[in-house]
Amino acid sequence: MSHSALKIILASSLGLILSIPALEGAVIPASEAVAAEAAESDAESFLWVEVKKGGTREDYLAYLDEYPAGKYSALAKSRLKKMDADAANKVRMEREAATQLAVQEEQAAWDAANSAASEAGYEEYLRRYPSGLFAALVPARLVKVKKEANLHEEERQWTLAVGAGTSASFRAYINKYPNGRHVNEAAQKEEECNRVPARPQTPFAVSESVWRAIETSEGYRNTPRSKPLTISYQTKDQIEFTGSKSSTLPTPAATGKSVTKELTPIGGKCSVLRARYNYSQNNIQTSMDIYLCGSVPLGTEMNGKTATVTKSVELQGSLFPLRIGAEQSERVESAYIADSKYDSTVLTKWRVIGKNMAHDLNPKLTGAAWALKYEMNIRMPGANMNKTTVMEDYYLEDLGIFLSAVGEVDMSKMKSVLPTSGSQTAIVAEGEYGSRTTSTYQNYELVTGK
Repeated sequence: MSHSALKIILASSLGLILSIPALEGAVIPASEAVAAEAAESDAESFLWVEVKKGGTREDYLAYLDEYPAGKYSALAKSRLKKMDADAANKVRMEREAATQLAVQEEQAAWDAANSAASEAGYEEYLRRYPSGLFAALVPARLVKVKKEANLHEEERQWTLAVGAGTSASFRAYINKYPNGRHVNEAAQKEEECNRVPARPQTPFAVSESVWRAIETSEGYRNTPRSKPLTISYQTKDQIEFTGSKSSTLPTPAATGKSVTKELTPIGGKCSVLRARYNYSQNNIQTSMDIYLCGSVPLGTEMNGKTATVTKSVELQGSLFPLRIGAEQSERVESAYIADSKYDSTVLTKWRVIGKNMAHDLNPKLTGAAWALKYEMNIRMPGANMNKTTVMEDYYLEDLGIFLSAVGEVDMSKMKSVLPTSGSQTAIVAEGEYGSRTTSTYQNYELVTGK
């Protein structure tokens, strides 16, 4: 409120018919002077009452401007001093609160960096608080976390090398960590892998040229050793004739089938897959033993008699150590003992296209299941056959085997699978006497390591 406005209000309150100029410059008689002094005193009091009501800094300053030595001047100055002190105290408290909040925020950022215990965490703290309370501790913490991260990564690489169990995987570890914690053990294991393993005994003769082709190939040297596996299941099989000469035949009744497959290591990187089939309709039992070294078939036995023998092998590239994009190819010529018309040449090309978890294929499996795509060309000149098939497969890393070696082929999906109870697979035979066999799995049991 302005000083002039306060004077007008007070004059009106006192009932004084006085003009402002008259009060400011006229010569007043003595009797009138007493009355004027009283009026002035009352004016000061009324002004003070209004000042207290307003209670603002401006009002107190206006009062002191009008009555610098008035009877309320000391009180007005005291009020102004208190206002100044309160204002200063408010500013101080706000600054302290802001400082405390900033300290709390910085402490939270530091705690977060310590919890993360990572390079990124400490570098983020330093970016936000380059001159912070804990900035001096950051260099030492970074050295520590980098060392721990390097050790963790080295252990991870060592675990991968051991899991692959190949010469290439141990060499990769040595190259990356020449002064690593496991470098001596890696060198020893690399040497062991490079030793040519003893050749397993087979019920048929394998030529020296085949053995040399296998043992000197990169793919075989890097191939992990397989582990034991047993699979058993029962199916109902329904055949549907689809060929131009077979479609008129009556559809046979569904037949039951019991199957047991056992994969057994037989030395080095070789194994034998023994499959036993029992057909319930006519109680026919058949057996087939497939001898493998790495991915190469050495030969087969059917019902205890030699059925095929590998005559020559060519191997190029290596899928191992496993990585997306790795490629391997093999050309295998086999002789069919019972009838040379079915002698064959099989050219297979693999490529790693992805990595999945093995338990997604079967809950009892562990480790990685590397997704593969392969193209297989089968030629049987004597049987006038030249067929190319593209399929999907998996390499089960913890077992050291291709899924196609122990699983089932589902030609409706063009992939190798591990069935489950109630699932179905289909085998399709093309040509004039073509057919489609659909197998429905009544149960399916997989046991590893036995």
